[in-house]
Amino acid sequence: SIVLTNSRGASAKPLAEYVLGAILYFTRRFNIFETYKSKKEAIPRTKLPLLQQKTILIVGFGLVGQQCARILKTAFQCRILAIKRNIQSQDKLDNNLDVIGGLSDLKDFCQQADVVVNCLPDTQETQDIYNEDVFRCFKQDSIFVNIGRGSAVDELALIEVLKAKRLVGAALDVTKNEPLQKSSPLFDQDVSQQLLLSFHTSCLLYTSPSPRDS
Repeated sequence: SIVLTNSRGASAKPLAEYVLGAILYFTRRFNIFETYKSKKEAIPRTKLPLLQQKTILIVGFGLVGQQCARILKTAFQCRILAIKRNIQSQDKLDNNLDVIGGLSDLKDFCQQADVVVNCLPDTQETQDIYNEDVFRCFKQDSIFVNIGRGSAVDELALIEVLKAKRLVGAALDVTKNEPLQKSSPLFDQDVSQQLLLSFHTSCLLYTSPSPRDS
């Protein structure tokens, strides 16, 4: 007999921790600290925003999205909005969820969100779903995190909103082309402070070497 298995949900915890780290990286302005350090200058003392009670939009509410919601709701009392292509009755019973809608609600939900987290898979329906029109709906000084698929993002449109300082920052674990070519506009110095690139590593886990490996 042949046993078929899958690893559905195996990466939920590391991906959710990556999302949390990326959000805090921009919310607490770690990117600016790095810039001042590279210039060997002290950053001017300034008040920084908190993640506490911010509105988070999770686009793609499968096991990964649910784990993100659980952490952000429990630890930071965030308001959680979610978008799911096929909404089930049990989704509305999730205690970590405040509002759920379909893809048709994307622009409306983006207008409310301080952070937008993309967890969508690669389908015809989701290709370039984050385009110029959608990015125009993002709140001023919001954050974008993509752990879904690079095909969901119009990268040139993203670069333009970053240059316009509409977003505080964007964290991309996935991109349209992997590995990125050195000529990619995502390496543009004009957006380097606002763009965190992690090269599809967010689900990788460190494990201690076993005695047999030594």
